[in-house]
Order: sequence, then C-alpha cells, then structure tokens
Amino acid sequence: MIYDFDDNVVHVDNNALRFIPLGGIGEIGMNMFCYEFGGKILIVDCGLMFPADDMYGVDIVIPDMTFILENKENVLGVILTHGHEDHIGGLPYLLCDFNEVPIYGTRLTLGLLKNKLDEHKYLDPANLIEIDDVDAALTLGPFVVDFFRVTHSIRDGVGLIINTSAGSVIHTGDFKIDRNPLSEQPTEEDKIKAAGERGNILALASDTTNSEKSGWVPTEQQVVDKFNKLFKNAKGRVIIATFASNISRMQEIINISYEYGRKVCVIGRSMLANLELAMQIGYIKLPASEILVDLKDVEAVPNNELTILTTGSQGEPLSALRLMSTGDHKYVKIVDGDLVVMSASPIPGNEALIFRTINYLYRRGAEVIYSEDEAPHVSGHGNRDELKLMIEFARAKTLIPIHGEYRHLVHYRKLAEEIGYSKEDVRILDGGDIFELSKEGGRIIGMIPSGQMLVDGLGVGDVGRELLRERRILSEEGIFVPIAVLSKDDGRLLRYPKLVTMGFVHQEFAEEFLEEAKALVVAVLEEYVAKHPNGLENIEDCRETVRLAVNRLLRDRTKRKPIVIPVVQIV
Repeated sequence: MIYDFDDNVVHVDNNALRFIPLGGIGEIGMNMFCYEFGGKILIVDCGLMFPADDMYGVDIVIPDMTFILENKENVLGVILTHGHEDHIGGLPYLLCDFNEVPIYGTRLTLGLLKNKLDEHKYLDPANLIEIDDVDAALTLGPFVVDFFRVTHSIRDGVGLIINTSAGSVIHTGDFKIDRNPLSEQPTEEDKIKAAGERGNILALASDTTNSEKSGWVPTEQQVVDKFNKLFKNAKGRVIIATFASNISRMQEIINISYEYGRKVCVIGRSMLANLELAMQIGYIKLPASEILVDLKDVEAVPNNELTILTTGSQGEPLSALRLMSTGDHKYVKIVDGDLVVMSASPIPGNEALIFRTINYLYRRGAEVIYSEDEAPHVSGHGNRDELKLMIEFARAKTLIPIHGEYRHLVHYRKLAEEIGYSKEDVRILDGGDIFELSKEGGRIIGMIPSGQMLVDGLGVGDVGRELLRERRILSEEGIFVPIAVLSKDDGRLLRYPKLVTMGFVHQEFAEEFLEEAKALVVAVLEEYVAKHPNGLENIEDCRETVRLAVNRLLRDRTKRKPIVIPVVQIV
C-alpha cells in the first residue's frame, strides 16, 4: 500500500479499517471515497464536478486518481451509489488507465454509465456488474457489502453497509426519507436500524447537503399537486425544464400531460437518451403509445395540447431551453402564452446562468415559474430531521460528514452535537486524509496524493493554476503583442514596429498611445543593440527587455496589466 507518511513514523495496522476520501468533502461534486482493509481497497463512486467561475476554459473537474492507479493490484472494485454525474462522471477517465476494474451498480445506474461511456467513445468493454438483488450481500475480498435502497432525485439509489472483521461503516450515498415516494421504493429504514442495533458501526459517512435546512423535505406528492394546478390553468404550451436524470419526474410529467389531453415532446440529447433507457428497463411507462411527439412535428400540435420536456434547468449556454430563450432553437420559438416551469434546484454557482435564461424567456413573452414556493420541485437530499434520524438509526461511534461544502459539514457537526455527539466524534476531513477507524474512535494517520484534475478538451491534468491565472488575465486585461524585425548583420530595425492588441484597447480610440508604445519599442531595441555590439546571441533576453519596458508603460498610462508577448525576429 502506497502511503505518503512523513519519515514513515506512523505504524500502519493491516487489521484496521481506513476511510480515504479523494473528493466529495468540502465541495458539491467529485465524490470518490476509498475504504482500505487488509491491504485491499474498495472504491465508492467516481464523480466529477463542474468548474468554478475562475477555471477559464476548463470543461470538468475530476479527483486526482494517483493513489488508485499506483495501487491497481489492490483495488477490488468500484461500487456506485447512483447515476448522477457527481458520482459516475469521473469513470471514463479512470477507465482510460484502469479498464479492468470491476464496476458494480444498479440497473439504471449502469445504464446511465453505458450512455456516458458511449458519449466518450469508450471502445474497450468495461467490466460492469449489475446489482440485481439489493437484498443479497456482495463479498469482495475482506469486505462484505450490504445494500439498502434510498429515495433520492434519481431512481435505483442505494446506500452501503460495508462490513469487515474490524467493524462496519454505513455509507449513505445521497438520500432523503420520503416514506411515500411516487415512483420508487422508500429508504429502507429497517435495514439501517438493524445494522445499528448490531453495535459494531464504526462510522457513518453521511450526505450533508441540506444540513442547513430544518424539518423534512416535502414529499414528491406536493410536486404533483403543483403540476396539476399549473396544467389546469395553462392556456398555451407548458415547457418544463428538469434534470435529464430525474426519471421519476419525467414519468410524472408524462402522466399529468396525458390527464390534461396533452402530447409530450422531449428535447435535449441527454433527456432523450435517458427516456429511451428508462423505457427499455421499464422505469417509464407510457399511458398511451401516441403521447410522444417528435420534435420535427411540434408545430402541428396546438399550443394548448402540447407539453415540452427539456434540458436547460441550470441555464447551460448550449442547452435546449437556453436556445429557446435566445430565439436560436431550430424548432421551438417562445411566444406569448407559453408557461415555462423550472422543475429543478439550482446547482451552487449556476444562479447567474439560470436568471439570465429566465430574463430572456420573459423578454420573449413567456410566463416563468421558478421561485422555491411556486416551482414544482423538491430536493433529493434530506433536511436536518432526516439527517438526525439517520444518525439515530446508525448508532455509529464516529460521524464523517461528506457530500457538502465546508459550511454543510460544520452545520452537520452542530446537528450531531444537538443529539448528544461530542465535537470530537464528528470528524471533518480533507481530501487525501487517511482516517483509521476503531471502536475507540478514529485518527488521521497520514495523507495520500489528492486534489483536483482539470479536464480541458482532451487534456487531463495539463491545466494548472498558472495557466488558469494566465487565462484570467487574458479574459480581464487582454493581450498586447509588439512585433519588430531586426537585421542579423547589425541589429538595426528593418521596419517600424507593429502592435497587435486583443481585449486591451480599441486601436481606433488610442492611436496616440499606441504610437507612444511603438516609439518605446524602437528606443528599447536601439539601446539594447548598442549595449550588445557583438550581435543578438540571446534573443530571449532581448524580448524580455522589451516586455518589461512595455509592461511599465501600460501600467503607468492605463493602470492595466495585459499579457505582453513581444515578437522580435532576426532576418
């Protein structure tokens, strides 16, 4: 086992169970957790995270998987709790270097993963193993994993009871406790209680997303009631944006549309793919075969008889709803009388994109339902009372808050203190911590390489903080390129310098200043050549001299700091 201990002074007990988060702690997304026992590793989830605003040009963020790749021979498999991107989205990148690893998941979860691998044009056959019976234990080396169903905003979610001879851990996955869900089984409270009653639960690794929200999450029946009210009063088209993975919500919308005599058009590549998958495995059943209408035929359906189910609930710039809002969608144009319903919670960081889309929709005459009170949506993550109930069921010695930003983890710890846990019994970890569990509690015994890997196009990990800093400067300050050509014989300037600027200043409005910059380049080059009568052997030094001089001029005259890239050629 490869650990990064200072001076190797920490004793490692091969009979102890260890929890090692690679992501998903202190952030929403990038969930990836390792359990290590007897030298063997079990991975739970392998997700992605969407880039922050300052990650210019970055497509997605995945966990640093160095630890996994350096210990391939000890990895027994990956168990997926459910099919959301923040739990499965990193797998295509793991499989590029470790395609033989077994991946375990429920039917819908693996179906969504297969679609994702197809999107990535992943050609090698992945070793996907369906968990077809959640009542049967899965034995992997020294681990015996029991499953319990959980209610979430996607079907087929499971939590895990990871058993070893040293003790057990309950890993909740994403969950809420809805005792009367519409389209799926409720969270299996009895299984969790039974595990807790055994008295050997070393730790509870729990979802904390809604640890700031009191009470319980409203039931999904309230969503149906709100949809009924909206459909009853709608005079034109009803356009509903939701997550493509929310299969149960898709079924609800299809059913309600049928009740109100409406056909349904599904728009968006991921939405269509997930609809087809859900129908194949029987998770979506059409009330009538003719209820679905092709996108190319929507104009033939009267507005008051049409529901449009679309992607774009997060305001994604290229999503179907965003294109509708800007008038750029090929088939659907927003008109007066359209009712647009945002049936999804904003992912943190997406608020600006969502409100921009909403403003565009209003500008085109639509009525938009988006407020938390009016919109037909409930969270897939349990509120404080549900989190407390999970703690009481588990009876764990140690609590490990996961799946939340840092404030969520802290609020979870406060919640646990309210029901009798000490602050020391709730361990807020960092990515890469090696947390060793025992009946006496837990301790951090070291750290392994961890962090974020930035994915930019086909590049994985080749975009670092310095490159992001340069991209930020380019986006905020622009670029300034002075171009000069010198004679190889005597170093004299063969032609007057040119300047190319982008995102810095419009040349038409700054001719006087730009002429000053050209004159400065001439003076700097003439002085440099005079000091180097033996020629320009070090052209890089010459360019650096020009760069520093131009930087000073720009800073003094404009208070701006664009990226300056001098081009000095010798011919």
